[in-house]
Amino acid sequence: SGYGKLNRILGGGYIKSGLHILAARPGTGKTTLALQIAENVAAKGIKTLFICLEMGVDQLQHRRLAMDAGVPLGDILTIGQEDTELWQKIYASTKKLSSRPIVFNRMPGLSLSRIERLARSSEAGFVVIDYLGLIQHSTGKSIYERVTETSNGLKRMAVSLGIPVLCLCQLNRGADGRQPQLSELRDSGAIEQDADSVMFLYRDEYYNENTEEKGVAECIVAKNRHGECGTVKLLWNPGKVTFSDEEEVK
Repeated sequence: SGYGKLNRILGGGYIKSGLHILAARPGTGKTTLALQIAENVAAKGIKTLFICLEMGVDQLQHRRLAMDAGVPLGDILTIGQEDTELWQKIYASTKKLSSRPIVFNRMPGLSLSRIERLARSSEAGFVVIDYLGLIQHSTGKSIYERVTETSNGLKRMAVSLGIPVLCLCQLNRGADGRQPQLSELRDSGAIEQDADSVMFLYRDEYYNENTEEKGVAECIVAKNRHGECGTVKLLWNPGKVTFSDEEEVK
């Protein structure tokens, strides 16, 4: 994952043939964390497929540049021709990022079968999907049945490809303002059953401006079929849209 303590809790990282869930309420930063994890994996030379069904590729590329260059996302979006120093940082980051084996989809509303074909054709060693609720489902079924079918299919895909699949998921409103629980995974209990690991991302300052945990995010491993459960604290920088390993900062 690129985060030391999280790797240790997971038993070394994301298990091959495993379905790994990262769930949170909207606005918490789960896409950002998933993108950083994908970058960390790709930086090790592992071909990575990032399926984003909610955000455009250009938006993702801006975030990648901000993360790597260590500059605020707003500066990337509003850069002027005269800002030579920032352009140099962007050029250096663009050159580095372009060498990483990471592929982004450019089509919205993909079905699970299409995602699997993309993973096979790109020879991906790691797949990230953002997010489960936007995967095209079969028609004529209830939401519960469609999500259950998709969850089962994600696990089968991970096993068939022999690679880790990290899928993002929404949480019910009941998770607002407190640490989430497994029962709050949206629309189907099959997600918890099929997953090898379930991680929640929670930032108390998103709900409580007087919190003592400012700039801190909790990555809570609530289910882990291959190891222990526990909580990892990450440092959140909203300007540069990055999560940092607390151990590395210290």
